[in-house]
Amino acid sequence: MDKLKKSHLLISLGLGGLIGFLCAWVETFYMVPALPLFFVTGNFNIIMLVSACIIAPFVEELSKPIGVYLIKMEEKPLLSVKNWMILGTFAGLGFGLMENVMYTLSAFAAAGANAGLLLLLLRTLLCIPLHMIATTISCFGFGLWANTGKIKYFISCLLVSMLIHGSYNFIASII
Repeated sequence: MDKLKKSHLLISLGLGGLIGFLCAWVETFYMVPALPLFFVTGNFNIIMLVSACIIAPFVEELSKPIGVYLIKMEEKPLLSVKNWMILGTFAGLGFGLMENVMYTLSAFAAAGANAGLLLLLLRTLLCIPLHMIATTISCFGFGLWANTGKIKYFISCLLVSMLIHGSYNFIASII
């Protein structure tokens, strides 16, 4: 039915990384929609929780597979669902790697080498697999949509990936 091209893998990985860079760089902008909560509650922790558990998963899960969306526009015949999932895994890997680089550099600058290395270790063990799994799930739905024309598959899988991501961020935030 199809053959996955190396260029598709590189596009997914590279654009996933670019999105990871952008999201890590502008993560403070996630707080803007949550600022009204600060004025209502007077609690800055609520803003951080809403940003991490609702806004970040929404933005990141929609944007991580940008490379996959672009591949769909040029790919004829359609790829199999399995290949869309593989592309999603690569997009999540690129995103997670670049996000780790950005956060590790920030930790090095703010708290020194030990903090930076510890953060890198924890994020490599936990965050990279999270991003890979969540994007694989959303791209499973994307592949079903691409092959059947039913967008409900993509939307439902995208919501599941957002829920997983938001739940992970919630647990990490309360710990």
